[in-house]
Parts: sequence; structure tokens; C-alpha cells
Amino acid sequence: MAGLETWPAFHEEWYGHWVFRSAGGMTRRNNSVTPMGEPLTDLDVAIDWAEAWFDDHGIPPIFRLTELAPPNLRKRLSERTYERTDTTLVMTRSTEVGHFDPNVLVSEEPTREWRDLLVADRPLASEFRASFDELLALAGLPSGFAELVVGGTTRAIGQVTMSASFAVIFNMKTDPAHRRSGYAARTLETLLAHASARGAKETMLQVQDDNHPA
Repeated sequence: MAGLETWPAFHEEWYGHWVFRSAGGMTRRNNSVTPMGEPLTDLDVAIDWAEAWFDDHGIPPIFRLTELAPPNLRKRLSERTYERTDTTLVMTRSTEVGHFDPNVLVSEEPTREWRDLLVADRPLASEFRASFDELLALAGLPSGFAELVVGGTTRAIGQVTMSASFAVIFNMKTDPAHRRSGYAARTLETLLAHASARGAKETMLQVQDDNHPA
């Protein structure tokens, strides 16, 4: 639940223990259904309901399956020609291991350079940026926006949002021309230290399973 609480969506609706979210196509996390138990009806009716909901919001149906999903949901989706597109890992870490890097700046609001790197190389970058700004205005939890700067240029960014003693890290990105330089790790360490200084004990980071550096 912490991952859902720390970043809002434009539209959110519950159907039994399934939560539906729509956020203008920003990320799959915010444009998907997360089944966290049984729906209000049998699975086929619930899947039909989900497909209608996504159609109403103009986005493709995406199911995020965790260990909380009904055990036969994956099989039923496969029978309805759904395909697995990504496998993600949820990683947790104590904030006590973090430390501040002198080249990583952390602010309560993202700078223009932070935003520029976030949308770099994205299709429909201007629309993505507008959606991000709107969602940021809706967010009610304290956040820190980290920016690693080398020679006056932003090389890596990341975001941490606090929810009580827990924090969620996301929007980690390194300038493609400077990957594998250790910039992401330095940014992450600073985000951990920032979260610790604000009372968070544990952090969560969600990454794709082929993200070996993470």
C-alpha cells in the first residue's frame, strides 16, 4: 500500500479488494489495476468490469499481479490472451546505510533541470511533464528530489516520498550518456540519508528484474 499512498492518481476506484488507478498515461503503476484480494464478483465479471473501466479512461487494461492477487487470476488472464510484459522486484533497505553526497542536491520541489532529465527521451515528453506537475500538486506527502550535479550539469535524479516511518524511492534516472558511472548509486545513498533525517526507517524501491545495477 505504501507505493500507492506515496504517489497520487487522477482517478482511483476500488472494486472489492481491487484498486484501479488512472493518471494520464504517466506510469504503469498509476495506470493499472492492482488486485489485493478477491473482487466483488467472480473473476470473469471482474475482468470485464476492469476492461470497461480502462476503456472509459482511455488507457489499455494493465493488471499488476502480486502475491495478494487471487491465485487463479494469472491463469484466467492468460486464457483471455493477456501477456506478461514486465516483471518487477520490490526491494527494501534500511535508511541507516545512506549518506549524503556533496554533489547531490536535495530540494522539496524538483528543479527545471530535474524535470528536464525526467522527461528526456520519453515519447510525448510535454504531456508527460504536464501530468507529472499536476500529480505533484495533488501529492500530500513530503518528498525530496535529489539531483547529482557534475560540472554544472545534472547527471542523475531520484525522488523519495515519506509515509510515516516508511519511504518510497522512485523516478530514479541517469543521463543516458553517463550511465554506469556510479551516479545512480550516489543519488540513491543521498535519498536514503534524506529519508532517515526525516524519520523514515525503511525504504522501498521498485525496479524491473533485468535492472542488474539496482
